[in-house]
Amino acid sequence: MPLKTRRSEGLTLLEVMFAVAILGTGMLAMLAMQTATMKHARRGKEHTEAALIVQTRAEFLQRQPWAAVPAIPWTNVGAPIQANIAGGIGGGAPTTYTLQERVTATADPNLRLIDVRVTWVDPSAPPGSPPRRYAISSAKHNDP
Repeated sequence: MPLKTRRSEGLTLLEVMFAVAILGTGMLAMLAMQTATMKHARRGKEHTEAALIVQTRAEFLQRQPWAAVPAIPWTNVGAPIQANIAGGIGGGAPTTYTLQERVTATADPNLRLIDVRVTWVDPSAPPGSPPRRYAISSAKHNDP
């Protein structure tokens, strides 16, 4: 009479527990990665908005007539600009940008240096963190 062999017709409880532990570890790693990705996407969006604000102001100054762009020290331009990206990438509080400009006279009376910068505080940064800045420098020449 042949011996009966035991057939496995499913998974043991130990195998299921190991599979669930491996799956859970993988899911937690993906969750951490997704959180970091959203944080970096928000930071990238803030830099893009800052660059757009600064570039727009620098181009505005370049298009103005020579007499309309006198030499001035660092000056705030208008009220702070609030960009509400709370519903966008990364979530969180809206970002407030402060725009400043400076026009410097040079030894050449037909040349002025233009500096435009924007400053903001990352809303998700810990309290007391230094502000972030983005700046552009250019020159304006008077073609008589």
